[in-house]
Amino acid sequence: MNRLKVAVKRHRLSIGLSVVTIIMGIMMLQVRASELEATENAKKAERAAHEAEWARKEESAARLGALAQRDEAQALLEKVDIFTSEARLRNLATGVNGLYPIALSGRPATVQWIHEVDQLFEKAHEVAGSFLSVRREEDSGEMERPVSVLHERLRVLREHIARDEGRVGHNLVKHFKLSDHDILHIDQLKAQAHEVELAIVNEPRVQYRDQEGTIKATANAIIDTIRLIRGKHGAMAEVKEIIASLDRIEEVSSAKKAQEAWAKCIKEVEADPVYGGLKLVDQEGLLPLGKNPRTGLQEFSHILSSAPGAEWPGERNPNGGFTVTKERGLIFVLLPGGKTQVGVQGRDPKKPLFGKVGAKWGQVHTLNLDPFFASKYELTQAQWGRLNRGRVQCFSANLGRHTWPADSVSYVQAESLMSKYLMEVPSCAQWEYACRGGTTTPWPFGTNKRDIAKFANIYDPKIPVGIRNVGGKLPNNFGLFDMIGNVQEWTTDQIPFDHPRSGDGKVPDNGEREVRQIRGGGYATDPNSATSFNAMVGIAETDGAMPNGFRPIRRLFLATKGKK
Repeated sequence: MNRLKVAVKRHRLSIGLSVVTIIMGIMMLQVRASELEATENAKKAERAAHEAEWARKEESAARLGALAQRDEAQALLEKVDIFTSEARLRNLATGVNGLYPIALSGRPATVQWIHEVDQLFEKAHEVAGSFLSVRREEDSGEMERPVSVLHERLRVLREHIARDEGRVGHNLVKHFKLSDHDILHIDQLKAQAHEVELAIVNEPRVQYRDQEGTIKATANAIIDTIRLIRGKHGAMAEVKEIIASLDRIEEVSSAKKAQEAWAKCIKEVEADPVYGGLKLVDQEGLLPLGKNPRTGLQEFSHILSSAPGAEWPGERNPNGGFTVTKERGLIFVLLPGGKTQVGVQGRDPKKPLFGKVGAKWGQVHTLNLDPFFASKYELTQAQWGRLNRGRVQCFSANLGRHTWPADSVSYVQAESLMSKYLMEVPSCAQWEYACRGGTTTPWPFGTNKRDIAKFANIYDPKIPVGIRNVGGKLPNNFGLFDMIGNVQEWTTDQIPFDHPRSGDGKVPDNGEREVRQIRGGGYATDPNSATSFNAMVGIAETDGAMPNGFRPIRRLFLATKGKK
């Protein structure tokens, strides 16, 4: 004990220094531990701040990305559905029918049609690549929903969680200890992942997969309709032909020769008792050819059925007609109209309009017909082709016979074509009035059947049967050729000739059957059936038998120019 005391006294300075050193070391360790803890806390705070900022930016980018994808999809759909929708294009294609008949008053609508198509196709060209891309991607099955920013963020978070949980599990096995820091970090990652999952749930949906093929079908339909409009014989080509026709009418009609001819014609018609003081105005698309010296009736050339440069047919031949050529167009005769009788009676051979017919047809009708234009000749193959965009109408064996009448024509075809050019198929009353030419006999030339060969190409056992050139026989008193024979001619009336109305002479449709009457007989008709009054009834209006043809008529533009 004494020795210990002596030792302490002897070394008390050293011991004191050691104690002080130990205390100082402990204090320094505490300070260092505090500094380390503060540094770690600062790092944690900084890391948390960075992660929060990153999450905020990612969330913002995710929203913007989702909106951008939605806008991209919507833009594509708008390009398909609005700017070049199949329905709008097809309406334009079929809307060409609404641009007829070809008349100068219709030019604004025609120009507007072209303007609208041009605008639409300008948009179509801008998105053509999109259409093709849609078709390729859908065909290859690649039109999946794109991976959004949110989905990518969730994938990365889940990878980090799986990685850290694996690392923590390894440490737990090795050290039998799981730090609070590890637990906190994993919980933070899971919380972020949960937030992203919620954001994905609320993300604007952008579904690219065309489950029902709607986009593909629309794109295909648009491309098909583009061909329908832009093709060689498509709607655009047809509308440009309409514009060219209007230009031609204006150019030919505005020429000094045409204006002088109309001025002369209008004066002559008003002064002519045959026309009863008719106040004529110039008729759009027609050119006056003057009065036929044989009939005393005014005749007119139709511009658009003529080849360019052939609008004026030249000098008349001795029978009052014109030499029919491939280039010649329709020639119309202005018939005066007025009070007339049509039909047939079978009781008294000494009275007018006698003929041998059945009881159903033994009727005579008195009515007032408006003046109208009747074609001097049956419509020819060449004229049909010029009016129908180069497509000729005839039996194949007759093809190339340009001055033969168009044959194998149904009523539907005739009416459809004529409606495009301010022309019509005649009613039975109009046809019979034109055929008789002021006569009341069974044939326009009289009662002697032996004279029929001079006026009509009908059945004759002495000569081959067949269609012949129009105008090859003698004309009737109105200067009309082939009213009897050659091809049999369509009229508008359905039912037997009963109660025709005044004006256009039409018999109201009964609405029961789609049939029409054919008049005049054809090249194979017996003379007894090819008369001014006889008719073939109950013929289906779609019947395009070879003997079937027609003769166009046209109404007058009266008091107010440009209106019927």
